[in-house]
Amino acid sequence: MKINLKNPAHIKLLLLSNGVKFNNNDLDEVGEKYAENRYYYNTSNETTNFKNKLPSEILLPHNIETSLYYNNNSDFELKKRQNTFAIFYKKNLISKATLNKRPFFFNELISNNIHCNQAISMYGRYTLGIFSNAYCFFNQTNNQCKFCSLKHTRETTGENNLFKITAGLVKKALQIAVKTDKKRIKYIMHTCGTHHNENICYKEQIKIINTTKKIVDKNVTQHLTIMPTLNDQLIIGLMNSGLNSLAFDLEVFDKKLFSKYCPGKEKFFGYENFIDSFLLAKNIFGHSNIKAGFVGGLEPLESLEKGMHFFGQKGISIAINVFHPDKNTPLSNKQRPTSEYLFKMVKIQSRIYKKYNLKPVFPIGGRRSSLDSEVYKNLFD
Repeated sequence: MKINLKNPAHIKLLLLSNGVKFNNNDLDEVGEKYAENRYYYNTSNETTNFKNKLPSEILLPHNIETSLYYNNNSDFELKKRQNTFAIFYKKNLISKATLNKRPFFFNELISNNIHCNQAISMYGRYTLGIFSNAYCFFNQTNNQCKFCSLKHTRETTGENNLFKITAGLVKKALQIAVKTDKKRIKYIMHTCGTHHNENICYKEQIKIINTTKKIVDKNVTQHLTIMPTLNDQLIIGLMNSGLNSLAFDLEVFDKKLFSKYCPGKEKFFGYENFIDSFLLAKNIFGHSNIKAGFVGGLEPLESLEKGMHFFGQKGISIAINVFHPDKNTPLSNKQRPTSEYLFKMVKIQSRIYKKYNLKPVFPIGGRRSSLDSEVYKNLFD
């Protein structure tokens, strides 16, 4: 595929692969005018190296949102120009850009000592995020996924975020957010850690989703990422609560690499059970409403393509987060996937989306570390 620097989706792909440099002084309004990253996980950037807060994402034309990964050796640069920003490549202007506006609800108090942004956040322009449980019991047994920085993030850059978010806290925070930022909320992204008891975990999520659906407009789409289950009643409970789509993160399709990178998932649930749970959930939620989560860059394209075809033909959509090496993880020194890898990856994903009539998690805006929505919008054709 020929790189087109006039195509913002191509620019996003290159930024996810190569990172971007910037002048610290250009970020002096982050945390005031622009939204700061809340760090629920992801410690790719060494925040102590910057005097200002880092933004949650870079916003490009055509509703494209991308994560910001600092790389002083990158040929890409984010620069502030008067009251806005721009992306430069080898000192040549290639795209307008801006930063995500700081939500009004960030400053609001839920109680005397808890701010809204400690319980809920915004991912990009349109997605309200609720990370309700930062606990992963794989960490307690030293079986965490090799790329995961959840524990380290919550002990360092994300220590101000609440560790446990109850349905009661969600209700209070979301009621405020709907009053202050209602027009921005098109999606709700629910995320939870890995609980040792799936019944408790699923029932907590059902209660939270039941709570949110009573507060937001009916057209707000709700999505959940959770560990899979083979209990059909728990999955039916999620659907009946008002959930629109559900993701299980297999991470890699290659079975040996699954055991290597995801020892806890293999030990406590198992690869074959993962596959069975996808099929079970798809039969309940329907075509393209179940997402198979992969990390792009952890396995050869051949096995990733095989996995995309496997799920696609069963009516299960493909969600790919681009690998980022996080601090204090076993893969902290692993290189990001090359742009060549990512361009080939999205071409394959595009063909599979079309062939099996698949849709991404968030068609509008998308996810900042994923190219799914840009694939869906045919920006890599």
